[in-house]
Amino acid sequence: MRTARESSGLTQHQLAARIGSTQSTVARWETGEHEVTMTTVSRVAEALGIEMLVRFGGGVGTK
Repeated sequence: MRTARESSGLTQHQLAARIGSTQSTVARWETGEHEVTMTTVSRVAEALGIEMLVRFGGGVGTK
């Protein structure tokens, strides 16, 4: 999330304002202190003007 936000040229505060959240919450998501729901990820992607791609599997030992 941080990389996408920074690539879009937004501060945490600006992203938070766009999605109706707070800067401290965005900071916690970016550090992994709080988990992010798929709904939130979707809202963030829309606010950043990027496409969200969900990928399942593909890890070591998965079939």
